[in-house]
Amino acid sequence: MNRKIFNFFEIAAKTARSKTDGRSFLLGCVAIRNDGVMVKSLNSSSELPNRMAHAEYRIANRIDYGAVVYVARVKLIDGSFGMARPCHSCMKILVARKVSKIYYTIDKEEYGTIDL
Repeated sequence: MNRKIFNFFEIAAKTARSKTDGRSFLLGCVAIRNDGVMVKSLNSSSELPNRMAHAEYRIANRIDYGAVVYVARVKLIDGSFGMARPCHSCMKILVARKVSKIYYTIDKEEYGTIDL
């Protein structure tokens, strides 16, 4: 795995681990804005399906055109990475924010990319 990308996944994972609420996984998101500022977010707990609880959705208002987004899912059972591809609703808002690229974890060895 590319070391630079892995480092951003680790930052996203650390952000995700900052709050535990009994779920079987945690999801964190890191974005690098055009001005070089790093912004972070994590999923919040929600009893019902709610896109506003998603880390990608929560970070969208703090990023700008051309930002690069890194999304990591952390399995609590062993701390490994899992599939973190953004859902359809989160993809729509990231496209609307004109994000340039999204990296997401697939497992501990692989990651996916989406060029926008």
